[in-house]
Amino acid sequence: MLILAGWHLPKQLQNWRSDYHTEAGQQFSVDLEDGSRLTLNTDTALAVRYSDNVRKIELLRGEAYFEVAPNKSRPFVVDGGQATARAVGTSYSVRKQADDLRVVVGEGVVEVVADQAKALVHAAEQAEYRQGQLQAVTNLDNDDALAWRRQQIVFHRQPLIQVLEEVNRYRSGRIVAVNPQLAERVVNGVFNNGDPDAVVAALTATLQAKALRMPGDLVLLY
Repeated sequence: MLILAGWHLPKQLQNWRSDYHTEAGQQFSVDLEDGSRLTLNTDTALAVRYSDNVRKIELLRGEAYFEVAPNKSRPFVVDGGQATARAVGTSYSVRKQADDLRVVVGEGVVEVVADQAKALVHAAEQAEYRQGQLQAVTNLDNDDALAWRRQQIVFHRQPLIQVLEEVNRYRSGRIVAVNPQLAERVVNGVFNNGDPDAVVAALTATLQAKALRMPGDLVLLY
């Protein structure tokens, strides 16, 4: 019990610091006093830090989509710790994983700043802060990175180990591929992130694998 308490403590602290948070598998939308709208994806925590000069959101963990009400005198800034995403009026998502950040722009333009580096990200583009550096802006051929807003996760020829890493964000337990060869099998598909158990059924059928359900919502694929 002490080990479990220690494992969950950082997340609990983030929840206490936050104004809004979601648990695994939950999504939540809220309208702020300035007319902006936030949509939190699974397992996300953020704090609203508005002042007279800036509308600041501190993203503690997870992923959220921001539909920003225009106000040139009060820029809207999402602070992910190592990098920030600044907009005046636009729509974009920010995902935080440890110290890494990914910004995907749906509408308008967002300025991403990390240390001395800056990048302007336009609609249908994304910028990533990885391994301590701001990466080059890339074009997006589709809106798969925002598919979670319509309750979907999309995979294009990705190894199962990466697929499970994403699916596990929406579960209280974990799905683990115990066979290394199975973990590298390639997966294509569109899955409902609101029904992770259906994902298990689809993966076992597609990959001709078996699933062993264990206590604690742990699923072993082999």
